[in-house]
Amino acid sequence: MDFSEALAACKAGSKITRAGWNGAGQWVALSPGFSLNADRIFSAAVKDHVGSGSGQFAPYLLIRNAQGVFVPWLASQGDLLADDWETAD
Repeated sequence: MDFSEALAACKAGSKITRAGWNGAGQWVALSPGFSLNADRIFSAAVKDHVGSGSGQFAPYLLIRNAQGVFVPWLASQGDLLADDWETAD
C-alpha cells in the first residue's frame, strides 16, 4: 500500500511497516495525545522554563526501531513515496 493508505491504517490503530526497511522488527504507530506531570517528562533545565504542573503532548507518530527503542518519527521523502507499506499487526 502507499503511505496515505498506511497512515489511514495507523490512525485506525494498526502498526505499519515497510517491506523495504532493513531493520527487523521496526514499525510505526500513532501515539495519542496525553499529559504527564512535568517532573516525569522534562529535564531539570527544561522544567525551570516550563514550570510545575503537567506537560501536554499532541498526537504523534513513533517508531520502534531495530534496537527496540521508541522514538518520535518523521517520514522521509522515500517513505512518503514508497508503495511497500503494510500493516505490522
